[in-house]
Amino acid sequence: MTAPGRWWQRLAREPLVHFVVAAGVLFAVERVTRDARAADVPETIVVDREALLRTLQARAQRFDRGWAEARLDALPVEEQRALVQAHVREEALYREALELGLDREDYMVRRRLGQSVELLVRGMAGATAPLDEEALRARWAEERERWRLPPTRTVEHVFFAAEGDGAEEAEARARAWLEAGEAEPAPGDGDRFHAGARFEGRSARTLARHFGPALARTLFELQPGSGWRGPYRSGFGAHLVRVVEEQPGRVPAFEEVRGQVEAAVRAELEEELGDEAVRRVVAGYAVRLERELAELAPLDDGGRDAETRAGRDGAEGGVGRRDGEEGDVSRRDGEEGDVRRRDEPGDSVTARGSDDADAPATRAAPGGLAEVLPFVGGTEARP
Repeated sequence: MTAPGRWWQRLAREPLVHFVVAAGVLFAVERVTRDARAADVPETIVVDREALLRTLQARAQRFDRGWAEARLDALPVEEQRALVQAHVREEALYREALELGLDREDYMVRRRLGQSVELLVRGMAGATAPLDEEALRARWAEERERWRLPPTRTVEHVFFAAEGDGAEEAEARARAWLEAGEAEPAPGDGDRFHAGARFEGRSARTLARHFGPALARTLFELQPGSGWRGPYRSGFGAHLVRVVEEQPGRVPAFEEVRGQVEAAVRAELEEELGDEAVRRVVAGYAVRLERELAELAPLDDGGRDAETRAGRDGAEGGVGRRDGEEGDVSRRDGEEGDVRRRDEPGDSVTARGSDDADAPATRAAPGGLAEVLPFVGGTEARP
C-alpha cells in the first residue's frame, strides 16, 4: 500500500506535470501582461478636426497646418466622411497593434516607427526653417542656368489614324488631303487625336511624349510659318504638321520660379538640418555598452550613414556626444572619459563619463525629439 503523501511525490516528478504547471504560469503572466496593455489602450476613438488635420499632413508628408486646414475645408462632405472612416480604421488597427505589444516585440514595426520619426524630423527640419527672400533671390541669380526654360514651339497637326497594319493607308489619306491644297482643316478632316490638334508653347520633351522622339525632333527642325508638311509617322498613325511659332529658351524671372527655388533650398536644408536633428535626437540618450562589446566603442553619432558604416573598423565619432565634447574611449581602471570601462563583474561602457557605469542608461537632458521638434507634446512648430 502506498504511503500517504507518496503519490504527491511521484506526481511532482512527472514531466507532464512540470509542463502543465509551466504552461499555466506562462499563460497567467501573458494574460496579466496583456490585460495591463489593454488597460492602457482606450476603447473609444475620438475623431475631431485636429485628428483629421494630423492625418492629412501625415499622408501628404507636408507638415503645414495652413495647407492642411485649407485642404480639409475644400474637401466635399463625402470625401471628409471617407477621411474620417480611414482615420478610424487606421487608429483601431494601431491600437490593436499596441495591445499585442507589436511596438516592442516586432523588429520590423520598431524599425518602421524609427524610420517614421526620422522622416518626421527631417521633414520638419526643412519645412520650418525660415527662408530669407533676399537669400532666395541670390540663389536664383547664382544658378540662373539651372532654372532656364527650354525652347518651345506652337504646333498644329491633322491626324490620320492607322487601324491595325494600316500605316500606309493612313499616309495615303494624309497625302490626299495635302494635295487637295486645303489651307485650314475643316470639321471632320482627319481623325480625333487623344491630345488635341494644337499644342501651345510645348518643349521637345513634351512633344515627344505625344508624338514620339523622332517626330518631336522633326517639329523642331521645321521652319515656323512654312505651312503644312508631311505626312510623318508616329506610333498612332500619320500626321500633317504645321509649326506656327517658336519661342527661344530663356531664364525666367525670379517671380516665375520662386516656388521651385524655395523647394530646392528646402530640400537641401532638409538634408543638412535633418542630419543634425537626428543626431540631436540620438544624443538625447545615454548609451551603455556591456563589457563584451566594449571594443566596439566609440559608436557612430547617429547621422544618416550610421547603418552603412556599421561594422567598419576605425569609425569616427563619439558615443552620445554633444558640441564640444570629446569622443575618446578610456579603458584604464578609474580613468574618466566619455566612455569608460570598469574591470569588475557585470561592468559596462557608459556614455559621457557617468559616475556609475552600472547605473541604467538614462535620457540625457537636454536633447531628444521634444527639443528638436517643438510641436511634439501638443505645441505647434514655429518657422
